[in-house]
Amino acid sequence: MKRVFFLLFLLTGVVFSEDKTKIAILEIENTTSKEIDTKFLAETLQMEIVSKKYFTVVERKMLSKIMEEKKLNLSGLTKEERAAQIGLLAGADSIWLGSITFLDEVYVLTLKSIDTKSGVIEYADQVYCKTEKQFLDIIPLLAERLYKKSKGENVEKFTLSGVTFKSASEVQDNDYSIGLRDGMEAGKKGGNFMYFIGGCLLPYGIGLILPFVFEPEVPMEHFIGKSSSYTVGFTTGYKKKAKDANFNQALAGCLAQLGVYLVIYIVQIIVVARTASSAGY
Repeated sequence: MKRVFFLLFLLTGVVFSEDKTKIAILEIENTTSKEIDTKFLAETLQMEIVSKKYFTVVERKMLSKIMEEKKLNLSGLTKEERAAQIGLLAGADSIWLGSITFLDEVYVLTLKSIDTKSGVIEYADQVYCKTEKQFLDIIPLLAERLYKKSKGENVEKFTLSGVTFKSASEVQDNDYSIGLRDGMEAGKKGGNFMYFIGGCLLPYGIGLILPFVFEPEVPMEHFIGKSSSYTVGFTTGYKKKAKDANFNQALAGCLAQLGVYLVIYIVQIIVVARTASSAGY
């Protein structure tokens, strides 16, 4: 009887399981004259898809690696053909290709899904917004609409009147989040070599204390033309990651110092051993 139930369980899993389409998302192309963080928008779209479990998504770092390795071999192909080849090399069933244009004071975000084997556009969609900050409002809608289209469902034409955009306070929260993300990315590269020197020269691991004594200096050029919420977020994220980077520098210095001491100690042992051997002890 147990075997019968086990077989029924397996059969039920086979019948009701649904293989998710594996997709890859290329960075969205900005065809406007405005500065738009399209990399962040593509990552936001990817996170939305992953969190809602719409599709299986190829890691974007893998795509970047493939694009770097194969860029010479893909010359001469159209944009869609190149995208299809990149998606195929990444093992994806479909690859999403997007662009942003600015027409009549409205941003138009277009995204199309290309079959990686045939290079044919499977489905596409367009969504609109009036400001750059509103992209974060329409990306979840775009992800849902594309998922429905992938299933063959009818989706009504997108209209601005059907969208509820965020209030000023929510926009400030978005600015803070974006600033925090940018600050953390910059902070990872903000390690100061002087902490390595301190770790090398100061005895007993004292150099490890330095990153917690001195605050990292935040580069001010990142604040030009940014809101106060963005500045606060950037400063917080940068200091956190820069402290970690400085600690790693100090730790590397301490380990280098320890390595030198070990080498000296081993050399001294060898010298003493040879001296004793020569003296006949």
